[in-house]
Amino acid sequence: MDKLNPWLLERIPIAEPKASPLRYIVEVEPGTREAVLRQLSPIPNLGIISQPADNYVAIHGPSAILPHVEGISEVVKVSADTLAYIKSPPLPFGLPTPMETFRPPSQFDPYVGLIPISKIEVPVGPAPALIMSLARSLALNRMHVYTTVNQKEFMESPKDNKISIICAVADTGLGVVPHLLHPNTFIEPHSTVPGELPWDGQGHGTWCITCAFGDDAPHPKWGKCDGVSDPSYVISIKCLSNMGFGMTSWVLEAISLAHKRGAKVLSLSLGGPLQGSAIDDDPECRLVNSLKDEMIVVVAAGNDGTEWSIGSPGAAPHALTVGAWSMTDDGLSWFSSRGPSGEFYRDHPNVWGKDFAAVKEDLIKPDVCCPGGGRVNSEDLDEQILSGCSGWFDPYGDPVPGFAAMKGTSMSCPCCAGLIALAVDRGVIRTAKDVKNIMSKHQAKDSDMGYGLLTWPKLVGFK
Repeated sequence: MDKLNPWLLERIPIAEPKASPLRYIVEVEPGTREAVLRQLSPIPNLGIISQPADNYVAIHGPSAILPHVEGISEVVKVSADTLAYIKSPPLPFGLPTPMETFRPPSQFDPYVGLIPISKIEVPVGPAPALIMSLARSLALNRMHVYTTVNQKEFMESPKDNKISIICAVADTGLGVVPHLLHPNTFIEPHSTVPGELPWDGQGHGTWCITCAFGDDAPHPKWGKCDGVSDPSYVISIKCLSNMGFGMTSWVLEAISLAHKRGAKVLSLSLGGPLQGSAIDDDPECRLVNSLKDEMIVVVAAGNDGTEWSIGSPGAAPHALTVGAWSMTDDGLSWFSSRGPSGEFYRDHPNVWGKDFAAVKEDLIKPDVCCPGGGRVNSEDLDEQILSGCSGWFDPYGDPVPGFAAMKGTSMSCPCCAGLIALAVDRGVIRTAKDVKNIMSKHQAKDSDMGYGLLTWPKLVGFK
């Protein structure tokens, strides 16, 4: 089974007893998808789920179909269509307890078990969100609450922030927050989530879009919010459901769609398990790598706070992967995921050695850090950042409608994407590799914070 992703090969014996049929991603040679579809159709017990991007087909069936799929000459790679989510550590296999109704939503995937969305970024579920809004208001009084304006100032972002390039955010969609959207910014909404419209029923995606590309809007208590850059055209892609979960195929479709629609910068505050080599195997990483000269994909590092906890597509050598930085402490936030990469590489050092020899420091993650809330020490008084919000998290995130305070690498990612968009628009950079080359002149890279805090003066060539 040489075309099977090695992560999938290891996981099938675990997954198949728990669920059947299993879902797979079939990558095909460019221009051959229709020919492959004709050859897939006669295979017994195989079902076509979707065609998420030009070179991919999502299918389901028992593992017995895989030798037939591999036998198709135009098939390049077969991977798992597994969960993508607002990145948080996996729970052990099992069923949720009754108390799960008071926690962030979780979802079972046969390949990875029971997964919760990040408690760092979304600490409660829909049921208690409205009830706990008053308590949340009192709790914010005991925190360091910053706004997206403070993020911009901390990175020394230019005040003249209008840009002409097309930008994209793929997340839980965009809600109705007219006070936080530029009236002259055209929003192009899409959804790759089956059965869900592009509207953000959760709030995480709205936070990310308004952080990167929103208008200035005053909050009556915490001050003004304002997006890092002011684009004329933003593509909002819902690839995570209103509960905060998606599938690999939905994310692949979102990345491909952003590229097709002309985006030069894409923000992805999400992740999933790294399926093998970030060069040869993982489907999201392979797609990001293939677009390295055409679109900068900015990805949240995750909130595991441990070594070897970078997921996909953040592990892609040609992604720009972002850790979280504390503005209060001027240091790395305690929860920010550390590298050098994902668990697969930790468990397969021979693959790590081969891939590191091929791309060197580009394989070490994260690449940079940006303000994302939290503190250097988890015991210290918390730090959170205010931006736009909608959906069920809105009343909990802040009592004022349309705002929410959050922390996480999801907050660092759009902040970084907005600054990167400014640099692309001004001709300072063109690719993620350009950013890394510039930042390498300021400090050596490590697997905790990459090249360190990204700022505008560093990007344009000053210390």
